Amino acid sequence: MAVPDEDADEEEVATCLSEAVQADFESLFGCRFTLDEKGEMMPEAGHRLPKDERALLEVIRPYWTHAVRNARYFAMLGGEYRKLESEKYIHEQHIVDNKRQNLVKKACVSIVTGIVPYIDRIINEVHKLLTLGYLERPEVKQEKYRYIDELATRINEYNEILALWIKMRQGTLSLNIETFSLMELFDILAKGRKAFDTKRQTLDMQPTDACVKADKALTLFMINTLMENARKYTPEGGHIEVKAVETDSYVEISVTDNGRGLSPDDVERIVHEKVYDPASIGLHGTDADEELRRNKGSGFGLMNCKGIIEKYRKTNELFRVCLFSVESRQGEGSRFYFRLPRGVRKTVGVLLCLLAMGVGSSCNRSSAPASGGGGLASYYDEHLERADAYADSVYFANVYREHGRALAYADSAIRYLNLHFTEHVPRSAPLMTLYGTGDAAEIAWWSEHFDTDYYVILDIRNEVAVAALALKDWDTYHYNNTAYAYLYKLLSRDASLEAYCTEMEHSSGNTTVSIILCIALLLVFLAGYYLLYFRHRMLYRFNLEQLLRVNRILLRVSMRNLDGGTDADWRLAWKALLHEAFDEMNDLLPLQTWGVGLRREETRRTETVFWPALPAYGELTRWVDECISAQSNVFSEDGCLGCFPLLVEEDGEQQCPGVFVVQSVRRLRAEEVLLLELMARYVSILLVNNTIRVRQTFRDLELVRDDKARAYREETILHVQNLVLDNCLSTIKHETLYYPNRIKQIADRLLAGLPHTEEKEQVKAMEELVGYYKGVFTLLTSCAVRQLDAVTFRRQAVDVEVLTGSAVKYVKRRNKKSSFTLALQVESAAVRVTGDKVLLSFLLENLLEAAYACPEEGTLELKVEPDGDFVRFSLTDRRQSLPSTVLNELFYPDLKRMKGPDGQLTGTEYLVCKQIIREHDEFTGLRGCRINAEPAVGGGFTVWFTVPKAGKGRAGEAVSR
Repeated sequence: MAVPDEDADEEEVATCLSEAVQADFESLFGCRFTLDEKGEMMPEAGHRLPKDERALLEVIRPYWTHAVRNARYFAMLGGEYRKLESEKYIHEQHIVDNKRQNLVKKACVSIVTGIVPYIDRIINEVHKLLTLGYLERPEVKQEKYRYIDELATRINEYNEILALWIKMRQGTLSLNIETFSLMELFDILAKGRKAFDTKRQTLDMQPTDACVKADKALTLFMINTLMENARKYTPEGGHIEVKAVETDSYVEISVTDNGRGLSPDDVERIVHEKVYDPASIGLHGTDADEELRRNKGSGFGLMNCKGIIEKYRKTNELFRVCLFSVESRQGEGSRFYFRLPRGVRKTVGVLLCLLAMGVGSSCNRSSAPASGGGGLASYYDEHLERADAYADSVYFANVYREHGRALAYADSAIRYLNLHFTEHVPRSAPLMTLYGTGDAAEIAWWSEHFDTDYYVILDIRNEVAVAALALKDWDTYHYNNTAYAYLYKLLSRDASLEAYCTEMEHSSGNTTVSIILCIALLLVFLAGYYLLYFRHRMLYRFNLEQLLRVNRILLRVSMRNLDGGTDADWRLAWKALLHEAFDEMNDLLPLQTWGVGLRREETRRTETVFWPALPAYGELTRWVDECISAQSNVFSEDGCLGCFPLLVEEDGEQQCPGVFVVQSVRRLRAEEVLLLELMARYVSILLVNNTIRVRQTFRDLELVRDDKARAYREETILHVQNLVLDNCLSTIKHETLYYPNRIKQIADRLLAGLPHTEEKEQVKAMEELVGYYKGVFTLLTSCAVRQLDAVTFRRQAVDVEVLTGSAVKYVKRRNKKSSFTLALQVESAAVRVTGDKVLLSFLLENLLEAAYACPEEGTLELKVEPDGDFVRFSLTDRRQSLPSTVLNELFYPDLKRMKGPDGQLTGTEYLVCKQIIREHDEFTGLRGCRINAEPAVGGGFTVWFTVPKAGKGRAGEAVSR
């Protein structure tokens, strides 16, 4: 019976199957059939079946039910697969959009960093005026004033380009607003509990059923930022609490700690000042030690949190409730909190599941028993406390790369662990050592159920292995690494597995007894009925059921055991099936054992499973392989064992995915061989539909689910970074616009001429102003530059035909929106390049978009050719000729060239292209990627760029910084 394709809906399954078997049903019964409300086969109205045909119909119905159920199951899996594929596609499209926006942000950051040299030059010129006596030399100082004025003008041009570009891109970056449960984020953040455990801090994630309406990725970013700040500023043994309080209009998420606290000035600066020096936060008025100063972060996290809240407030009236604030007292701790609009809860069941997961994930190291003895009370004495302290010292020594000191601390920790052991075990026993041979002493302690802190030992062995690896002390590394791996397995062992297996054995035994009793009673009843009533009619029915009874049992059992939808070990499932059907089969044929074999194409081996035991034939493996390869029956020399191929038809070809093996207590007869061949046909259907297809389907589902999760993670990273960069660039634009104008005003006054005393005061004022400008600008720029560390560059080998095809499609789409038409002539070599496919397509689209700035019809020429280890792309536009001076500055910011008559910014496409080439030059593993513009032979100009040829550098990987 054919199973519909997985693309069929569940409602169409019964209809598809009925159309497939109508002809066969009509040839058997002389009529067509219909389906009742339950989907059962019924003869068409007005046709009455004889008793024998009704019996045959009852035999066929279980197979029909199995086929419908199996087809609906695969249709359901197909629907889930299509859903995951569509979600993955949406995430990938978001990645493409976010990656393109990210490149534009990077180009803006490049303009910002390009201002820094001009500020340094102004500082240098002012320094020369004040220290080298240039103020006393009129000709020199006038030249310096003019140079400072030119530098300030250049900075203003850069600022205006940045402002126009940001204004032009407004609205392209939006928040992904959705309603979600905060418990989902709390569960994710609870997985980072280990970082708090290393500082002996208690992390308390309060369960909540609150829902908020916000951007999920940004909310996770904000909570994680506040938790990291609390961890850094809270000393060892501190307490950190994360909770959400729900009101009618908003949900307040807070992170509270009992750490050092902040001064009132610091709180005022964080809450009300948009720009401040984060390096000074938390250090004023406290006894801050050097370790705190070293571990202190950049401080931009809080700035970004404030910026995100401000972006929320500007989005919609719903977000007017958004707030970011701080409550803190020195020496008592701090409470950082923010408010988001309250969301509407969709389902209660999902929240309950999430809460259960949160409770399970919140179990930390302290809840685990200290030893594997089970039931022994854990306790800490002075030796264990000192050992634990030295274990922390080992960790921090490794962090600061003082690996020799780490080994010394580890030796001291081992000494206290041995003292603890000798105090509680007076007899002679092995003691721990830093290095040695054989099994570590703690393994023997575990075997003897000695109660000690095995987690401290685990940390010590791990950190000693790290230190020894850094020092290249291989003997110490191998000894400690082996001890760590062994002890980790012991601590992770599940002690309840043995009791569970014993319970399952008892349950299986009871089931077997019940089945045997039921079958025995059924046989007695059938024998009496057969002997007393209608023997001549029962003979026909017995012959019919003799052929199909075992197959019916196999189908019934398979619907219960193999159709569960899991990709578990197929051996266990088939052993249960063979076990349950063995008694019925033994009634028809005196069996000794039977089983099936499945051919693994990836390993070229056949895996077999038998019940109740493996046949006692040394050549069994050869017979099985011969049966599969020849696709014919193979028998043993004594004729007691037969191998029958499991044949299925797929894509018009007959294939043999497995083998059906039967061993009888006597030689197989001809009629028994015919029966077994018929059974093999049904077993092949079960093997393909219930094992091979199910396993392959679940493997495909798992792969697409992993791809979807990867795409979602990458999309989230890019989305958060783009919003943070947008916030940083807006802050730079608003907070630094005043200073270059003020510097230019002072320079203009100095050029106009001032008395000597006033002139010197103005130069000093300029020195103070430009110094403050440099500090603010460096602070804000570093915040933006730090966001570039988490960008993912997906390096892969890309066919040039794919890129040129994408360019041709873009020109066709662009011509539909334009008042004139451009043609693209492509001349491409059959080569592959190494790079990011999305960015390379974006690069070509930007070059083509720049060509549309000239409103004339014509033909663009795109040529791709190998150039040594690189591939050279050349785009020639013969409609316009540009002088070399313009072409040389095409990829640099220039306000005169880029600002149009209507005040709009043009030519930004070339800056984006330059940024893309810079990315490829850094991440493809082969330096030398370039982009340039030059006059074309025969008129016009050519923009060319080079990227590495596939096979050069490190293609085929995904890198991240």
